[in-house]
Amino acid sequence: MKESIKQSLKNKKILLSTCGCNYIEHFECRDWIPILKNIFGKVTVFGMRNHYYHHGKDYMNKLFLETIKKEKPDYIWINFDYDEIKIDTLIRIKEICPNCKTIFNCGDDDFRYDDFSRYYALFFDYVVSNLKDLSVYTQDGIKNVFYMVAISPKSFKPLNTEKKYPVSFIGAPVADRYDYIKYLKENHVDISLFGFGWNDFPDLKAIYKGHLLQEDFVKVVNETKINLNFSKSFLKKKSEQMKNRVLEVPACKSFILTEYTKKNPDFINKFKEINFRNKEELLKKINYFLKNENEIKKITNKVYKETLKEWTWELQLINFFNNIEKNKNYYPKRIFKKYKIKRLKEEDLLLENEKIIRLLKNYDYVTIKKDLVFESKYRDFIQGYSLEKSKKEISCCDYTLSSPLIGDYAIFLGKKAYNLVNNNDFNKLLNINQLAVKKEFFINHLSDFKKIIDNKFSEIITEDNTVFVSIPLVSIRDIDPIGYIGMKKVFRMLFFNKLFSIVYNKKPSVYPLKMIIESLKRRKYFIIRYIFDYISNKENWKKLNFF
Repeated sequence: MKESIKQSLKNKKILLSTCGCNYIEHFECRDWIPILKNIFGKVTVFGMRNHYYHHGKDYMNKLFLETIKKEKPDYIWINFDYDEIKIDTLIRIKEICPNCKTIFNCGDDDFRYDDFSRYYALFFDYVVSNLKDLSVYTQDGIKNVFYMVAISPKSFKPLNTEKKYPVSFIGAPVADRYDYIKYLKENHVDISLFGFGWNDFPDLKAIYKGHLLQEDFVKVVNETKINLNFSKSFLKKKSEQMKNRVLEVPACKSFILTEYTKKNPDFINKFKEINFRNKEELLKKINYFLKNENEIKKITNKVYKETLKEWTWELQLINFFNNIEKNKNYYPKRIFKKYKIKRLKEEDLLLENEKIIRLLKNYDYVTIKKDLVFESKYRDFIQGYSLEKSKKEISCCDYTLSSPLIGDYAIFLGKKAYNLVNNNDFNKLLNINQLAVKKEFFINHLSDFKKIIDNKFSEIITEDNTVFVSIPLVSIRDIDPIGYIGMKKVFRMLFFNKLFSIVYNKKPSVYPLKMIIESLKRRKYFIIRYIFDYISNKENWKKLNFF
């Protein structure tokens, strides 16, 4: 870094606001903060998830803006998980601190760009993405994007330990990981399994060894001869993602076999010996390398050197801020385009087709309102934008479940539901208020939409015609719940956050009683069962202690 730029950054302040920056085990705290303190004169940390759990979303957003007003940072680096930061809050940042540069960090763009980052990126000056191919951003006209994936050699490092695990995998049971692990076990591979979520598989009980904290994670990686990494996401359509494991394991100077994906850094894919594409190839490579440990050492040394050469947070962050300071050009506030959207009422769909078509004469898109409790003032812009950019016929946003008794208590995750539950259950949970539709498609499928108004969903939503928007833009009153396991998979249970806040603040509250009444009165038994399951699971108590 040139001395002038280095000195310039030393005279500046950055506000780091992420979900994990107050949790010592999280890389945002453990790795980023020391490096940022070496780059900037002052680093202010705003633990988003801590404030969210302790005081609720509204208070957290208020406190966030107050922190910006007080600190007046030159840079604001934000990384949020879902909708913790309100869009209004993002807009207010520039009103409070007009000269600060805002940065949106997107760590899961390989499967969240089209439904998440595509929209939030519009409210930031810069975007940091884990996508090696940034063309999805540039095609949408978003050019201020940087590719960044890295590790900290201080956190992931070689240890002088005995290799006591022949093979291990650390992670959750998403996609086809269970099938892989079961296949290896059935083929007599001595494999050890770590991570959250494997309690649901009793046939793997003998090899499951629980969740690992960061220190234990590094220890197990070092104690393992062959570490495994899988690249598929939870999506129905074959979807792959770059997992930081492909850098973390080599940084520990340990051996890895990783499921091939072109999204991995090029140097990882260059080492063809460590990539596998199916169960049979993985088994073959495990058996080969366990018999040829000298090969393991030779490959490990090469990958270790390549990893530390340019894939460290220190180098990546310094280069990033160096580029910003050097270029001095960041992008102005975007103008929110007004889309021609016609809101049809429930009774409009009872009209003859010709009359409905006449109602749509001067519009490009259609939404239908039925028993709608609330809708975001940004809904038309975001769903119109989603249809324009995706070139699809239907936009399906997430919805919030709201009750007069307990307020907002759950959020339906549309994209996740489409990929994790069967079609009948997905259609059962869909709500007409979620949808924005291109006019031509709506007219051509009028009979289907007339059925939907009576909650008789046909399979009108497909992967080819629908873009999901993972932002809760509407709020509804009631649903007909599906089975508990499905509900647990596809809803964010907001009532749990409120319970956490009540326990944390040690204040008496009638909210738990109201929640029980709501559950019994509306036959929403999943609420009580979710709470019981959560508090009876020891692993979840460990999570609570994080915050």
